Amino acid sequence: YSMGFEHLRYTFDSEDLFIRNLSFEPREDREIFRKTNRFSYEIYRGRLRELNIVDFNLDKFLNEGHLYIDKIAADSLDLEIFRDKTKPFDESRQKLLIHQKMVAQNFPMRIGSIEVQNSYLKYSELSQEGKDPLVVDFSDLELRVANLTSMTEGLPDSEPLEMEIKARLDGSIPVDMRVELPYNSNTFTVKGRTEGTSNFSALNKTMLPAIGLQFTSGRLNGLYFDMRGTPWSLQGNLTLLYEDLKVELHKDNQQK
Repeated sequence: YSMGFEHLRYTFDSEDLFIRNLSFEPREDREIFRKTNRFSYEIYRGRLRELNIVDFNLDKFLNEGHLYIDKIAADSLDLEIFRDKTKPFDESRQKLLIHQKMVAQNFPMRIGSIEVQNSYLKYSELSQEGKDPLVVDFSDLELRVANLTSMTEGLPDSEPLEMEIKARLDGSIPVDMRVELPYNSNTFTVKGRTEGTSNFSALNKTMLPAIGLQFTSGRLNGLYFDMRGTPWSLQGNLTLLYEDLKVELHKDNQQK
């Protein structure tokens, strides 16, 4: 990957770091990635207008390897993730959730909070060659992360890693989600809901490539879910409120 930025300023008195117009992208094109990877892989590409890192002790980081940050604020992030699932999954890779990855870090790290606003995320997943990829996008994205740390010894379950997400799914459906991941545990909980009413047809660009399902009519009046999971399983409750729902199922031979 290559990375660049237009402007960087670190203020020693306040210990604040400011970066403007940060960007990163792969050095090779998608076909090169495909040829050089035996297993399924991801490609990331992103741009960020402003990044503010508050109360970042640069001397302690450079001299002692300790990363302590009070707050990270990101404005106008545009992130694209592409995943190729036409190749087999590397079963030798250990499945770790984000809080488990933090525990596995071998250096002290604590970030009080991360706040992202005015942002956009596009996720594409190719599961079969010759077919259109599944595409999910989140616009008007707001993200808040609290209590991100690698120093978890003795940390009670009452201080988990927390994530709150608000966005507009596929440009139409407002969603609100909260995730809690207790440190020193392999479990997590996630709760979420949609807001207002929306047309199911807004999901066609996601559902049609994924499972061949196309909504021809119908309104979503509410979706609520409450889940508990591990890296290997997920269980919980989901409630879907809808009206006038009609769908078409597309088969591989283009029949309906």
